[in-house]
Amino acid sequence: MTSQQFKRAWRITDQPLSVISSDILTRFNLVGDTAAFLTETGLPIYASPFLSFEFAAHEKYPAIGLCRDGDLIIIDNNELKQLTANGLLFFNSSINALADFLIIYRDFEDAVMLTEGEEGIRNSCFTDTQFNTMKERMIEADERAITEKGFWKDELELMLADRQDYLNTR
Repeated sequence: MTSQQFKRAWRITDQPLSVISSDILTRFNLVGDTAAFLTETGLPIYASPFLSFEFAAHEKYPAIGLCRDGDLIIIDNNELKQLTANGLLFFNSSINALADFLIIYRDFEDAVMLTEGEEGIRNSCFTDTQFNTMKERMIEADERAITEKGFWKDELELMLADRQDYLNTR
């Protein structure tokens, strides 16, 4: 997804897109598409699932946000990685793939809201069809993000575990 496609697709008005100053990014030598995406389109300050995006200076990497457990989301050779206490984990292959995933996940939540309401989101009350549709779209956008150890692979596994826990307590 291009930055302009993302800008048009991001319709959540309570989470506007926030850009990063090009002056801040110049010391990191990012490839044009990545830098342009961050400086011209930007990312939402908050997005599901449990992501926040705000530039933070790290000694080695440009950090563009945080994931659910407080780990930095960094850019390393134009790939997005999760910086954990134990090292780097894969996040997305590019800023464009991250944009795809944010829209895919938002669409998944919208579908669950239509059938189950807000309680459906909180209780992981989604159908196999809804989950599989999201997963297939993610595979098309960035297969590595859900097959390699990292945020998105973990998130999908957590979603299924949470759903099972909820079903077991019904």
